[in-house]
Amino acid sequence: MENKQVKFYIVWICGLLLYIYLVIFFWEFSKFLKYSNVVEPNKQQQLSEARFFNEADIPTLSIEEIKIRIISINKQQLVLNEEAYGPLANDSVIILIQVHKRVEYLKHLIYSLSLARNISQALVIFSHDYYDNAINDLVQSIKFCKVMQIFYPHTVQMHPNEFPGDDPNECSQQSSIEGNPLSKCNNVLHNVTQMKHHWWWKANMVFNGLEITKHHKGLVLFLEEDHYVAEDFLHVLLLMQESRGNLCPDCNVLALGNYLKSFQYFTYHKKVEAEPWYVGKHNMGFAINRTLWTNINRCAKSFCNYNDYNWDWSLQHVSSWCLKRQLLVMAIKGTRVFHIGNWQVAKLS
Repeated sequence: MENKQVKFYIVWICGLLLYIYLVIFFWEFSKFLKYSNVVEPNKQQQLSEARFFNEADIPTLSIEEIKIRIISINKQQLVLNEEAYGPLANDSVIILIQVHKRVEYLKHLIYSLSLARNISQALVIFSHDYYDNAINDLVQSIKFCKVMQIFYPHTVQMHPNEFPGDDPNECSQQSSIEGNPLSKCNNVLHNVTQMKHHWWWKANMVFNGLEITKHHKGLVLFLEEDHYVAEDFLHVLLLMQESRGNLCPDCNVLALGNYLKSFQYFTYHKKVEAEPWYVGKHNMGFAINRTLWTNINRCAKSFCNYNDYNWDWSLQHVSSWCLKRQLLVMAIKGTRVFHIGNWQVAKLS
């Protein structure tokens, strides 16, 4: 009789806990839908099919007008919400986000950042390679932390008829497809090199160009518009930084993300591993400091001349062939950064 009563109470308690969990889950999810301005997806509409922004929805600006605005923004270096959250501390985390124009993905990333613990202490820098009023409005509506925008100036949008756009005096995309090695036009895709050049430019701007960050000694965390972060990602990043001296003093990169599809999360979510940098594992949600960037910056020629439009493979080349000490990563096994986008990004419009 007593065993039956014990079993009954155990089942009752488990049922109650499940009910509480479901209530909290659906409450949080309803906030998510409200914030991100999206509806529940049907069979034909999935997150992986997030639309690109429709340029017809916004007033058309001339190339010269865009150039003038971008020059002004990059010169002003305005930090939003600084009065509310105070100046940037020297040990605060800088979150550097590369943005093209996939606004729906960006909404989800911003929402996840808004839920993050200690996000008010960070500076979030959005680095754009496409000027768009709607995206600007979205970024400038953020109230939960300090925010800055910078704009990569050498874009296809602003140089449609010259590099990285389609320069009539250079290799065309058609000649690249035909692959004529005699004219050195094989494998030339100028428009997608923008991603690699933008990555290098934004890193250099943060470490060497912006007044608020050019002497900063804290971590810089690299994210992209189609990432999504866990609530404790900053907390975990700082724990990794504190424990690096004991666990892996030679590690010079901290990685929060991975691409594992099947994983025993609750078994390994607090564990880290140390291994050499590899593109397929460590290019999502990684953080470096000024010391490492200074060493990478010395390898600018190696990075830029490597024949690949991907910044991460170029960085892999730098690690293997240029740096005196290769990139060694301390990576959290339970990912805190998730990739929610699709992989068809090689064709920039």
